[in-house]
Amino acid sequence: FYWQHTRGNGELFDAEVSLNRIQIGDQVFIQALVRDITERLKTENALLESEHNNKALLDGIPDLILRITETGMIIDYKQSDQQSQLLIAEGAVGKSIADTLPSILAREVLEHARLAISQDRGLQFESELKLHGEDMDYETRIVRSGQAEVLALIRDVTERKRTEKELIKRNFELDSFVYRASHDLKAPLNSLMGLIGLVEGETQEAAVLNYIKMMNKSVVKLDSFIRDLADFSRNARLELAQEQIHWELLLQETLENLQFADGADRIQKHIVITCEGEFFSDPVRIGIIFNNLVSNAIKYQNLRKPDSKVDISIARQGTNAVITIADNGIGISKEYHSRVYNLFFRASIQSYGSGMGMYIVKHAIERIKGTIDLDSVEGEGTTWVVTLPDLGPPLLA
Repeated sequence: FYWQHTRGNGELFDAEVSLNRIQIGDQVFIQALVRDITERLKTENALLESEHNNKALLDGIPDLILRITETGMIIDYKQSDQQSQLLIAEGAVGKSIADTLPSILAREVLEHARLAISQDRGLQFESELKLHGEDMDYETRIVRSGQAEVLALIRDVTERKRTEKELIKRNFELDSFVYRASHDLKAPLNSLMGLIGLVEGETQEAAVLNYIKMMNKSVVKLDSFIRDLADFSRNARLELAQEQIHWELLLQETLENLQFADGADRIQKHIVITCEGEFFSDPVRIGIIFNNLVSNAIKYQNLRKPDSKVDISIARQGTNAVITIADNGIGISKEYHSRVYNLFFRASIQSYGSGMGMYIVKHAIERIKGTIDLDSVEGEGTTWVVTLPDLGPPLLA
């Protein structure tokens, strides 16, 4: 086994320890052989680091460097010694890239070369090519190198792109599973909630009502978790939409969805909407924001106060819409303000949610290019201010 110890001078050293059992007559001895391998490990680590650095350097070397004119004539070129599908035959100097490169790549290089020269800046693009019957991906960087010439650095990124595509595929499959599972669970859960309501209305027995209350609390917790899963999936899966927002309808839908939440009937709601004129954004993501922030106001009521309330205002501020949702609930301790957007974080034992809500809200707001601010005092209440830009109407195809 290996052992790390500190010398008398405080310096660490590594040792390799071997234990052997030796029997002499009736006596058994353990022989311990200790060998200082500090220098060997340092050498091995240095070689590993060098190997990683060399690999990173090789990965960064282009497969092909072309020095070409604005018209696409090759002034000079350098090919990598690594095996490459993209090879230039000897004698290419003085020829056009149209005669030496695959037609798609040649056309893109020439277009970007002219842009780089006219705009005096570097450019980068990726190309998908079929070479020798195999699909290949190349990354090309164009850098101006003279009055009317550029360097084209072409690198094979096929493996990287394949990994990225595989990751996207796996993420899509996982997201689709979450989406289907959350929707498949909703139907039986809604039926169960309905049955619990029926039983609650048909019995007066205190013990049964107490059991029903506990069952309902568990079902509501499960319903909240499934809603969070569905919101998480929708936010990750759906493309950004640019539709006209009807604030009253979106907010009414949120309040209807939450009307049976535990404590919803106790909280007073004050709504003021002065956001005039057309406003374009993503209604699904705004619905997610409304649902979570209003739900939090209901969940985190201060039951010691005689009245619980939530004030919701939506106003226009230049081209932005400013949504303010303020409650007089239990509030959030200042030490937790920086952590409320973390996945699975719950700042209060009063929470029966999944801890995903504010994480989803934050990412939904970022997807529609907005911001969110928190102002909360423990024991007094919480105010969320969401500022959303007008994304404008969708571009016609």
